[in-house]
Amino acid sequence: MVTQRCCTFAVNHGPSHAVTPGSRIVGTRGNLWTMVTRGRRPTIADVARAAGVSVTTVSAAMSGKGRIDPATRARVQEAARAAGWTPRRAAQALRSGRTGTIALCIPPDRSSWADWMRHSSYLQQLTAACAAATIDAGRLMLLAPRPAERVELAGLDVDGLLLLDPVRADPVVRMCAAAGVALVTVDREPGSTSPWWVGNDHRAATRGVLDHLHERGARSVALLTGAERWAWLEDAHAAYAQWCAERGAPPLVRALDMDRPADAAAHATSALLAAGERPDAVLALPTHAALGVLAAARAAGLDVPGDLRVVAGVDGPEMAAARPAVTALDLRPAELGARAVAMLVRRLGGEPPTGPDLVATDLLVRASS
Repeated sequence: MVTQRCCTFAVNHGPSHAVTPGSRIVGTRGNLWTMVTRGRRPTIADVARAAGVSVTTVSAAMSGKGRIDPATRARVQEAARAAGWTPRRAAQALRSGRTGTIALCIPPDRSSWADWMRHSSYLQQLTAACAAATIDAGRLMLLAPRPAERVELAGLDVDGLLLLDPVRADPVVRMCAAAGVALVTVDREPGSTSPWWVGNDHRAATRGVLDHLHERGARSVALLTGAERWAWLEDAHAAYAQWCAERGAPPLVRALDMDRPADAAAHATSALLAAGERPDAVLALPTHAALGVLAAARAAGLDVPGDLRVVAGVDGPEMAAARPAVTALDLRPAELGARAVAMLVRRLGGEPPTGPDLVATDLLVRASS
């Protein structure tokens, strides 16, 4: 059973709502409270009646716009708070042309979303950081699949888009430009000169890993990459090829199926170990691929790191928990997500670009190397 709440305070409601100071005004907080508890959603008209003002005054007071007497603004805000009423985003969007919502679009198709969200620590951290930064900016975030057509982009009904891992000549980038939707990408679009992206310096990070392996005695390093057309894979491959050329080492590159990277890495590593020029180290770029390398090494009776040194291109709790623990690159996904949202908010605010925002990486050295 719900007890009707009343409050005692003096306000000037105008001639039609005249009250004496100290009266119990059941027609304000009392009726609004009862209305909410009975299941009817409060409206701007209810707040206007409770505060003794017009609907236009409520709108101006809640939006912070217009010349409203501070006492009136405070009275309107108190009435709205008591009723549990806030301006509807849809109505605000009609007035401003903005929805207050941004979307985060991740690469895989719909069939593999569950696996990515459940098993990718990188994606979990990045998504959580994006959501937190969006809330701090007073906006909402929608987690969405990549729009395949412009009608799907329009259906998202968002002010801006965060696109993770764009591909070369990415159609989503073109759609956003044509539709006037502000876009920031997490990692650069290959071949693009747009400054609106946040990412890592994957060339420098890859060279750092290769130098680390070389210092530990590795002379034949294999690279397990992915078949996707993503900038981080392209940049890592280019840095690896240059590093091998500088040392006269034959490149050993295998492209993996990104849907099952651990299984694909185990198969590719087994084939490399059975070949004539067996590597003494492996840099496995895709998420979880290093676990497949460890499995192949065990199956071949090899010691890690004694016979084969292993480094993962993406860190996660699985790398630290593996036996042996796997050396890995920390790409700082939480920082990437927060900075991407901040950049998108600046773009939505009409600020000029300041160039790409590069987040430093850390090589977490563990037992595997």
